[in-house]
Amino acid sequence: MAASVPQVGADKRGNLLPTSIPGTQKSEFGYLGPDYNYADELMLPGNIGVRRGGSVGAILDAVNGVNYYMDVIAFGGPSSKMTRDLPFQKYGINYFIKTGQRCSNGADMWDYVELIPKGDALGKNFQRGMASIGYNVELKGLAPGIIEDAKAGINPLPLIKPLFGTGYASCKKVTKVVGDELGRIADSEGNSWVDDKQSLIFKGGRYYQTKWVRDKDIDAETWNATPKIYNPDGTPAVESFVSGSHTKGLELPQLLGIAALLFAANVAAYTYRYTK
Repeated sequence: MAASVPQVGADKRGNLLPTSIPGTQKSEFGYLGPDYNYADELMLPGNIGVRRGGSVGAILDAVNGVNYYMDVIAFGGPSSKMTRDLPFQKYGINYFIKTGQRCSNGADMWDYVELIPKGDALGKNFQRGMASIGYNVELKGLAPGIIEDAKAGINPLPLIKPLFGTGYASCKKVTKVVGDELGRIADSEGNSWVDDKQSLIFKGGRYYQTKWVRDKDIDAETWNATPKIYNPDGTPAVESFVSGSHTKGLELPQLLGIAALLFAANVAAYTYRYTK
């Protein structure tokens, strides 16, 4: 017999901590996510016009190349006329990763990870300061992106919430862009950056996925009592008459009797339709 748990405050649950893990399906990428190599995705010097030589043109192209890589690191876009016509992108990828938990509605719970820089690493005041000296550009380069990732990495909330939360979640459905800024979902070697590729939707030059993510924590009783109306893959769970809630608790002879009646009804309907 399980030991009783004394009531704590207004909490009347039988267990204050989860007694099981609601869901065990992990992402194909594990806990660390897909392998995105920033160095492999950078434009090569030859692709931006840098060439070997001692001519004035070659020297100017080399200077443009230096300015280009400085802009890639700092801004993620051109900061002057010298680099305005060169190809830029905000490096990084966005993706969904499976958490290993299940939502209260039965679907697998995912987490959305944003590695494409958003430009908010140093705050709006720093952005205004840069604009005041003529650098009216976004801070979405590699360096601000590292700061954004570091700020997200040292944020204690994702660690504290599971520790002091219930371990059970009510979820909400969200649709988010995945892949890199250019609309790619794999590297040049064909290694995928997204999980569950069959759920991808392509529109406007980008790929999107719709997944269930954590909305709020609930207690174990509420989680168990919530109807599991979705399959783990997020598709609606379709109940049949025989396998659904209508037959819960029935014994095997009763189930066989129902099946026999359904079969007889189908035979009668067929006979009436095709022999009259």
